[in-house]
Amino acid sequence: MYIRQKNKLAIHQKTTLLNITLLISFSLLCSITVVAQVVSPQTHEPYTADILNNDYEASVDEPFFLLLSLNPETLPIGYSASILIDVLESPVGTKPEILTGYPKSRLTMRQAGAYRFSVRVSLMSKSSCGGIDAEEIMNKELRLQATEP
Repeated sequence: MYIRQKNKLAIHQKTTLLNITLLISFSLLCSITVVAQVVSPQTHEPYTADILNNDYEASVDEPFFLLLSLNPETLPIGYSASILIDVLESPVGTKPEILTGYPKSRLTMRQAGAYRFSVRVSLMSKSSCGGIDAEEIMNKELRLQATEP
């Protein structure tokens, strides 16, 4: 009987030690933040995006096209570009219509005034097992002035 209790105690101690070791290892892995960048297979440089527009004036009720570029121009195999445009400021009582896309996104202001947007570009990939990986490659603020035609 004494041997059986001693074996249970030894097994319990080993299990507890293993659990503590696993917990510490997992904590260390979670605290390491490694950002894996998507790099071009041709240039071996990380991808970047930029806004090509020089003029940020729009006419009310007419589409304004935001032109985006990707450097390098060709997306890596298995990736797509995701464009998110958030309205940060707009004239009271109205929000612009936004249709995102790459390389052009369409914004239509319904009222004259100053607008401020957050424009984000990410590269997205999806594995065959599910889940999506996204890497933000641009996050810029855009100010646009809409006037009556």
